[in-house]
Amino acid sequence: MQLDFTYSDADQVTVEQFILSLNYKFPFLFQGMHGFVGVLAGEGKLDWEHEPDFSDNLVDDTSGKQSMLGAQLGLSYDMTESWSTSLTYQYLDQEFKTHFNTDDGRINFFHENFQYVLFGISYHF
Repeated sequence: MQLDFTYSDADQVTVEQFILSLNYKFPFLFQGMHGFVGVLAGEGKLDWEHEPDFSDNLVDDTSGKQSMLGAQLGLSYDMTESWSTSLTYQYLDQEFKTHFNTDDGRINFFHENFQYVLFGISYHF
C-alpha cells in the first residue's frame, strides 16, 4: 500500500492529486528486482492559473475537483537493504470539466485522463 501526492504545473493549468495505491509485488528477472501491478484511487484538483484572454472572467468555472480510479505497473530494484529505485507507469481516469464564457458563446474543456511515467528513489526504514 502506498500514498502519493503529485503536483503538475503546466503553462496555464495546475493539477494536484492524492493517490492511494494497492500493489502486488513479485520477483522479476534476477535477485533484487521486482515487478508490480496495482490499482489506484484518489482525488485531484485541476485549476487554471490565469484567466485565458478570450474569457469573460465574471462567470467562468476554471477549477474542478474529482475522484479518480486507475492502474499502474512498474519495476523496482533493491540497490541496498535500505535503498531502492523504481520506474512506474500510471493511468488515471479522472474527468475534469471547466467552462469559459466568451463573446462567441461558451467553451467547454474536458480533461478525461492522466498518464504518468515516474522514476523514484526510496529509502526504507
